[in-house]
Amino acid sequence: MIARAPRWALSGLALLLGLSIVLVANAATDLILGKPLVADGALGSINAPDVAIIHFVAASLPMLVLGLFGPRSRTLWGAAILLTAAFWAYATFQIWQDSLTRFAGGANIGLGLIMIASPFIVLAALAMIGTIEARRRRGR
Repeated sequence: MIARAPRWALSGLALLLGLSIVLVANAATDLILGKPLVADGALGSINAPDVAIIHFVAASLPMLVLGLFGPRSRTLWGAAILLTAAFWAYATFQIWQDSLTRFAGGANIGLGLIMIASPFIVLAALAMIGTIEARRRRGR
């Protein structure tokens, strides 16, 4: 499917996957904190439109780059999805860990920085995986 799909369709898929990852991570955050889903008008840490847009862009960016400019490799798409989901799962885990201390340390700035950097870390990993994949195809 990926090998034959047009770039616009892959871009749409990237946006859909990013949105799905963010929604699942934020719903999981609500569940582990014991909050009812969307009861207070927020889903996890999505409590404002600007926050929602930042989360959506951060989760979608690696796959959107693949969809627009990257090779149509299932390996790269799988890696992008897996790594992006792993960062969001890590964020959910860290929020749960912080909740055990009743957020005694305040805001987790380190987690915020990791999540801001995560799309670029994923893109760097994809570049490495793509290089390895290209060398394998050439027979080196």
